[in-house]
Amino acid sequence: MIEKPVFGAGNRANDYGLGFYCTENADLAMEWAVRRDHDGWANGCLDLGFGVEAFWAHFLRSGVAERFGGGESRLLAGMSGIELAREVLECAGVSFQMPENPVCRDAKGPEYWAAWALAHYQWLRALPFAEIEASIPIRDVILMYAPYHEMDISGFVEEIGRRRMAAFTIRGVSVASVPSV
Repeated sequence: MIEKPVFGAGNRANDYGLGFYCTENADLAMEWAVRRDHDGWANGCLDLGFGVEAFWAHFLRSGVAERFGGGESRLLAGMSGIELAREVLECAGVSFQMPENPVCRDAKGPEYWAAWALAHYQWLRALPFAEIEASIPIRDVILMYAPYHEMDISGFVEEIGRRRMAAFTIRGVSVASVPSV
């Protein structure tokens, strides 16, 4: 918690510029309280040379997705992006070459947004990432970047819910039997 916020000390790349968000909602505060250098997604996809779908597959099969979804604080706020990417790849048993001087990204593009939006949806609905992936592949989530990254996250949540219902309906499963879309 910031006792005495300083206007202008923020990041110009943030959607709110040099300002900051304030909230009395503990859940939102926890969501926003992540390390500045915590973008394992961009580090894994971009710096370590894995494509989005390949890194996502490693994330799902590594066991890290379940730990992340379960709220393991070490993963959520205790690691840099490079450390998180390394954890995913090591737990997945993937060989990789760590850059000599890895850079933790402060990336804010489609890959970053997709990971953030999926984490929000996963926590909100308490669904395993693998279950979400089964009805909406990561490449489709990334394609949602425009226009959803400019909207309130509730628009993304509603659209993912609609797409999950459609996916279950296509598979012949009654929508009434779909757990918390």
